Amino acid sequence: MFSVVWLLIGILAFAFNRAPGQVWRVLPEWVQVNLLSPLVQTLMAPLPVLASTVAVSLFAVWALGCSREGALAVCSAWFLVESCFLLELQWDVSTWFTPLYPGFLRHIWLVESLERLIFGGRFDRNDLVAAVFGTVLAYVIARDSIPARVFRETS
Repeated sequence: MFSVVWLLIGILAFAFNRAPGQVWRVLPEWVQVNLLSPLVQTLMAPLPVLASTVAVSLFAVWALGCSREGALAVCSAWFLVESCFLLELQWDVSTWFTPLYPGFLRHIWLVESLERLIFGGRFDRNDLVAAVFGTVLAYVIARDSIPARVFRETS
């Protein structure tokens, strides 16, 4: 349940961070974050990364039926994936991978814009910090929601 809530938070934060008219023309202009103060914009910009890190980590912990130790491994693994993606944007590794991107994906619904997402992003340190906080938050939520193992002594 927590993962669905965090996923919705991430989607809403992503939608509010877009310019007016970019989000399927659903949101009115007055709810767009880019019309607010620069401080609010700076604080809201990494929120989609934080929310998606928490959501995917919690969903993976639930889907795999992890123990508390397993939850730490799953959250850490998702942080590794997220940080590799963000660091790829900084070091421009995408120029190596662009020729390897399979062209047939451009014609499949829901993944047709994946190439633009992977190869057209920008690096932001705040996104990396948000991924760290998201990983820690996801682990704390998972740890507190997984019952501890109880060892009973047999007599």
